[in-house]
Amino acid sequence: MAFLRRVLEHQPVYYLGTDTGQVWRGSPEVGWTKLCECGAAPVNAIGPDLFRNERIFVVLKGPTSPGRIKELDRLANGTWQSKTIDAGFAPDVDVEQLFSVAVDPAVPATQGTTIYVGTDQGVYRGHVDELVFDPSVAALAHIPPILGDWTWRRSPGVPYVSVTDLEVQQNFQAHDQSGIVRAGTYGRGVFELNRASTKGPVEKPPLVLSVQAIQRLEDGAPPYPTVQIPVTFEGGKLARETPFELAPAKGMELTLEAPEEVEVNGVELKFTGWAVGPRSETSGKITLKADEATKAVAFYEGEEAGEGRKAKPPETTLSAGAKQVCVQSFTHGLQLSWDVSDGVPPVTVKAEIAYPDKHIENMELKFIQGDQTFPMSYPGGGTVKVKVVATDADDASSSAEASVELKPCPSETPTQQR
Repeated sequence: MAFLRRVLEHQPVYYLGTDTGQVWRGSPEVGWTKLCECGAAPVNAIGPDLFRNERIFVVLKGPTSPGRIKELDRLANGTWQSKTIDAGFAPDVDVEQLFSVAVDPAVPATQGTTIYVGTDQGVYRGHVDELVFDPSVAALAHIPPILGDWTWRRSPGVPYVSVTDLEVQQNFQAHDQSGIVRAGTYGRGVFELNRASTKGPVEKPPLVLSVQAIQRLEDGAPPYPTVQIPVTFEGGKLARETPFELAPAKGMELTLEAPEEVEVNGVELKFTGWAVGPRSETSGKITLKADEATKAVAFYEGEEAGEGRKAKPPETTLSAGAKQVCVQSFTHGLQLSWDVSDGVPPVTVKAEIAYPDKHIENMELKFIQGDQTFPMSYPGGGTVKVKVVATDADDASSSAEASVELKPCPSETPTQQR
């Protein structure tokens, strides 16, 4: 199993591999889609690309190549493409098992792709170059480049040993580009590839503008309609169907113009607004300056859902309780359960907790619905007050409050020994 994104969302997406060579995408929240009948052998591992969404690498059980290492990509029309990439995988020793795979996130997109595969004979590095013949046009429009052949070589720092797990160091501050990949082995400990210690500063993530459309105010997982969006930039204009990516030059200004109405599968959809990073825009035409990697989402509603009314403001519910523990490290567990419905996405949820000693703690809750326990140490008991506030993209907000009485822990009276 692997996750689509670095953080778990309210409606998460997983990739699952089966013992019959199938790969599936989905979750109980969004439903399941079979991506590939990748072969008769079991899927041993899945490695997601942390920066190119909906792109994964799969290794399958089997004694020989090709056919044991696959690349799966989601195309612009929503279909999936499976490619065998281990035609050139011919090590000097017999590699009978592939156990793990990880995508190197520190390789810029312009320099191709590097992955690492853990085997019963150490770690092998696979790399493919992206060959673009007209970089001025292809880089901006993200035209699929001509790919070179995948080349494979053994990573010399790891001995001939079974590498059962490969993981990329995840670090939000460094945008997951610390340059560190760790290999867990059977019987020989953990090895680390750390290019940051020898190559100087960590390279910034690729400057990519990702654009997609979402149909909101629907039950279950939101559909992702295909919408053609014109893009205007200095010196040219193009139109792409969502989802797509652009790789503009740093500082370039781009204007996106979402159509007011589109028809998808016979249903009329109306544009309701943009979400660009943390901010929202109601105008269909927005201008962005390419300073960093950005995601722009155009929201649409079905006519029957959006006709004659605005989206409802958020509604917040909250319940709270406390479990008495009375151990040395903490005395109580504050149990919160919250749920936020409606509102214009994205919706942020924040909590304020006032403890018995008048100390107040503010925090942001990651999900719009959830349960969480907070350990506390108040042997004498007291009152805890909790307030949860939800704010949507239109600055509409709602709140809910609850209070909990903490029972004091029983005191122990020492007895005199006679």
